[in-house]
Amino acid sequence: TAVVTDLHLEGTAAPSGTGSDVGALAGINHGTIQNCSFTGTVSGIDRVGGLVGTNGLTGLIENSVVNGVVHGSHFVGGIAGQNNGVIRGCDNYAAVNTTVEQNSVSLEEITMDSLTGSEAAITVTDVGGIAGKVTGGTIEYVDTIGKIDVNGSNKTVGLLAGESSAFLWISPDLLPHIWPTYTAAGMAMTVD
Repeated sequence: TAVVTDLHLEGTAAPSGTGSDVGALAGINHGTIQNCSFTGTVSGIDRVGGLVGTNGLTGLIENSVVNGVVHGSHFVGGIAGQNNGVIRGCDNYAAVNTTVEQNSVSLEEITMDSLTGSEAAITVTDVGGIAGKVTGGTIEYVDTIGKIDVNGSNKTVGLLAGESSAFLWISPDLLPHIWPTYTAAGMAMTVD
């Protein structure tokens, strides 16, 4: 598996096409990302994250930082759009889905799969400060300071994760940021 260490990027990641699995460092991570940072804008449609679109089952993202803006429609997070692996010791300072006009799609990018393979095309779902959707793995020792849109059409919004069925470790320092504005996970099965 690949290892990316001490990489610091600035710029914009806004690919055309399906806009799925979009991140500044990788679309899908199955390796290790350590001590990396990104400053800039990341935009897409599904599984959009500041560093990676999807952090796979064997993926580890550790001690990394995101600054700037991250926006998308489904599974949008400051660090990862979707997490199945481990996110540890990361900080998100990026604004996540803070304006509606950021989420746009050209007619050329719309396919039947993009319309039927996701939730309602105009509803923004699963938005989190660290990960949009956590279907497995662990998120621990993280912090998120960036603004997260909790209004408008966003559904299942959480300070750490928009939706989680995995382990979320909440630092006592983070608790004052969660209550009463946010929940740790917009829809959670386990929050410890």
